[in-house]
Amino acid sequence: SFGAYYRAVVPRIVEQATAVITDSENSKTDLVERLGLAPEKVTAIHLGVSPEFRKRIKKADLEATRLRLGLPPKFFLSVSSLDPRKNLGRLIRAYELLPAETRDEHHLVLVGAGNRIFSDPAISAELSRLPAGAVVTPGYIPEQDLPAVYRLSSALVFPSLYEGFGLPVLEAMAASTPVISSNRSSLPEVAGSAAAMIDPESTEEIAAAMELVAQDSGTRNLLIERGTKRASQFTWAKTAKQTPQVTRAAPTGPDKELPRPRQ
Repeated sequence: SFGAYYRAVVPRIVEQATAVITDSENSKTDLVERLGLAPEKVTAIHLGVSPEFRKRIKKADLEATRLRLGLPPKFFLSVSSLDPRKNLGRLIRAYELLPAETRDEHHLVLVGAGNRIFSDPAISAELSRLPAGAVVTPGYIPEQDLPAVYRLSSALVFPSLYEGFGLPVLEAMAASTPVISSNRSSLPEVAGSAAAMIDPESTEEIAAAMELVAQDSGTRNLLIERGTKRASQFTWAKTAKQTPQVTRAAPTGPDKELPRPRQ
């Protein structure tokens, strides 16, 4: 399997590499602690955010996108896979904890998960306790629609248990969307003070942050203002400028053949 391949080969790759580039200081720490790399061998270079997320979108175009994708008028947004570390089960339980009037006004949209989410017995059980249609699972959506979907949402809720970086957080911020983020792994590094930070293992904290953003316009506007400023610090131009500096400085050596993954 690819998992076994990565566990067997990645340590060998990084051992013979003259330099390692990763996308966050948190990932750098993980590489140093788990693989025994020398800290000076690893450089963290942050990812950037596409300018597409910062562009203004006309209200008519937003509404057209909403109708085409079958999204509710107001909703909390999750952009993630079904990977357990994405913590969708707790997100759904947190949504269930919201006051009925908040749930009546704001649905929960799980982009990326799709109907495959019902194949997870635990998550399916959580969904069964909610009214039909309260949680919308459009699956993967076209990349060009993502900026509009972020802008349409009341907030991005990102309670991940682990991220190497966490690009959806910055995408939402660039799109002027409030962000509720986990306080784990790389996410504090990415979000700074521009998101409502929560313990991802506390459904109560997740729910409280969702309720606050839904009901308090002052908090919502503050998160939008801080978020747009924060996202502006992460550009692909900066990433592209820093990367060759590392590769040019790295000493070169003979290549060694590595095993191929089983198909």
